[in-house]
Amino acid sequence: RVELLEALGVRDGLSYYSTRLPRRWRLIILDTTDVNPRYMPSARDSEEYRFGMEFVSNKGSHEIAPWGGGIGPAQMQWLRDELASAKANGERVIVASHNALHVRAAREKMSAWNADEVSALFEEYCATVKICLAGHDHPGDYYMSKNGVHYVTLEAMLEANTTSYAYLTVYDHVAELQGVGTATSRRMRISPHGVFTGIATFGADTIADIAGTGSPTRIESTELSLVEWINKYGRDKN
Repeated sequence: RVELLEALGVRDGLSYYSTRLPRRWRLIILDTTDVNPRYMPSARDSEEYRFGMEFVSNKGSHEIAPWGGGIGPAQMQWLRDELASAKANGERVIVASHNALHVRAAREKMSAWNADEVSALFEEYCATVKICLAGHDHPGDYYMSKNGVHYVTLEAMLEANTTSYAYLTVYDHVAELQGVGTATSRRMRISPHGVFTGIATFGADTIADIAGTGSPTRIESTELSLVEWINKYGRDKN
């Protein structure tokens, strides 16, 4: 593990990080092998190792699998800070990890050890966290929480007849996962219900102004609800 992080040139030796994407999106990469003792024999004095040993001893082979792992205390606090920062900046978040971060997004024992704790945090930030991408469970899976967070487990290329990968295209109101090979294509809503995101005014006061421009400009979004938008822009002010 240590040698891999060094070979990858990971700064500060951390295997989790975030990066900002265009249009106020943030990508968060998490390490779900953070607390598995079998992956960290040289870090026996670390908080993560102690956390992992305690976690394993309090569970059992019927509850967790040895090839998994979870999110340790330091990474969890970092994640909380990242989500708070993203929320304060009006950003939306895509999370990527190896193990699924919701127990219903993978088969039994295939999600992260403390997926319940992580997914509870995501539900707390459901207006910010929109999509969680994972692998590990080769057949793939999908779960959308009651608060609209999409948990996608991608089908593994390892066991595909041909290939398996996908492109993720993100719009203001929907994200489209275009699968190739055995990967499943999905269309996932990422805007709240009742918020109209289908048209932008660009300073136009009426629908007639917009319709008369003939502009091919890409449609943007508005934070107004559909009723508010109609009341503000859709009536003849004369």
